[in-house]
Amino acid sequence: MIAIISVLIAGAAIFVVLAAVYFLIVINIQMVGRSKRLMQEPRSFLHAATRRLLGVRGHSSGLRRTKES
Repeated sequence: MIAIISVLIAGAAIFVVLAAVYFLIVINIQMVGRSKRLMQEPRSFLHAATRRLLGVRGHSSGLRRTKES
């Protein structure tokens, strides 16, 4: 009886630790994605104007639509 309770407690502890690790990984991925997005945004009017003139696109995939005849 004590062995069964010990196994259940150990299983619950392992589950809690794995859940915490999973949530830390997910939170870290979210923070990295947000910081990357913030780094791509223009910081000033001059920076934004320069990016427009040079044709730098922050969120495009590189594929441009062409106007068909």
